[in-house]
Amino acid sequence: MSDKCKRHFVQDLCFYECSPNVGPWLVKTDQKIRRERFVDVPLCASECDTWFNDCKEDFTCTNNWGRNFNWTDINGDGRNENVCPLSSDCKSFQDIFQNAKFFCENVWDHSWKVVPDDKPCMKIWFDGNKGNPNDAVAKWKVEQVNAAESSRVSSIGVMVITAMLAMLWSG
Repeated sequence: MSDKCKRHFVQDLCFYECSPNVGPWLVKTDQKIRRERFVDVPLCASECDTWFNDCKEDFTCTNNWGRNFNWTDINGDGRNENVCPLSSDCKSFQDIFQNAKFFCENVWDHSWKVVPDDKPCMKIWFDGNKGNPNDAVAKWKVEQVNAAESSRVSSIGVMVITAMLAMLWSG
């Protein structure tokens, strides 16, 4: 993997492992290597475009690194490593993924969802001295979840009250 491509994957890993802002997108999972993961985190299109452009000439054998590699102890030392599926061929990222959006949304099994830069979206690369722009995105998502939950609870409350009134009127 080229250095310019690898730096994006390292930054992505640091984001996944260390960002305090992925909480609203965490879901439970039952995988050998983890118990939770994030899904559909909004990634700014410009971030995705840069990542893909820096990797498009590198090579891979699958379009979903989260699911399609075979974890195999190839050296017999008890350590599993990612191995390409037997029926796969190594091709350029450009050939495997076709475009930036497909790449970002599929390479890690839908961890990212590419959105326009003018929508709430995460930045993997930013100047921490100027603050973390992802704080506002996480806050936005929490507000969305809370509003949806409040609406659901309100709907349930209305149904309960309606049912109680119906029982009173019929009795």
